[in-house]
Amino acid sequence: KDLQVRSKFCQLEASRSLLSGAASVESHTPPNLTHILRSFEGEPKLLALKSDYARMGTLPLDDELVNIIGMWCDRILAC
Repeated sequence: KDLQVRSKFCQLEASRSLLSGAASVESHTPPNLTHILRSFEGEPKLLALKSDYARMGTLPLDDELVNIIGMWCDRILAC
């Protein structure tokens, strides 16, 4: 959910083509995630962008993103 990033580039097929040399590719699109890795409720508005980013910058990383990364690390590092 972002004015500066199109989610179509985060879809699995697009990711695979952009990262063709990767051994494996996962794609996740948490519904309220922005490109600064924070959640944003509501619809983003161009005129409020600067104040929204300032506010989001004080927030913790998106919970769903942190869980996805944690599960990925558990899978990859479980040797």
